[in-house]
Amino acid sequence: MASHSLLFCNRSPVYEGLFEEDTHCVMFEDDLSDFDDKLFWYLKHHDEREA
Repeated sequence: MASHSLLFCNRSPVYEGLFEEDTHCVMFEDDLSDFDDKLFWYLKHHDEREA
């Protein structure tokens, strides 16, 4: 978005209509069960972080 930064946010109805998942932000579950996997995936895939 405007900051050209990768945004991670918890999956929440508050963000519906504001962000498109995997386009504007990376959403993770409230219990953080998938956070590490998503974080490390984006660390390994530089091109996807830049998109």
